[in-house]
Amino acid sequence: MLAPYLLSKPIVSAMHMSAASSREKKKKKKEEEEEEEEEEEGEEKKEEEEEEEGKKEEEKEDEEGEEKERKRREVEEEDEEKKEGKKRRSRRKKRI
Repeated sequence: MLAPYLLSKPIVSAMHMSAASSREKKKKKKEEEEEEEEEEEGEEKKEEEEEEEGKKEEEKEDEEGEEKERKRREVEEEDEEKKEGKKRRSRRKKRI
């Protein structure tokens, strides 16, 4: 620490003030950088969450599409079975 009598000297006082302001500037700059990093991390988290939500929605839509396709196939198979049953009955009737 500087002795109080040295601080009263103009040159020493100016040097001390210059060093103090330099430390304050560095401290402010460091704080600003930390804030920017926090903001960037927050934005990255938001983007990741949005991507995850998009993936979940796509998976849900895919599952719904697959379910609809499966139901459609089942209906088609049932229709084909009904047609085959009618053909068999008509063949039996023709034989009789």
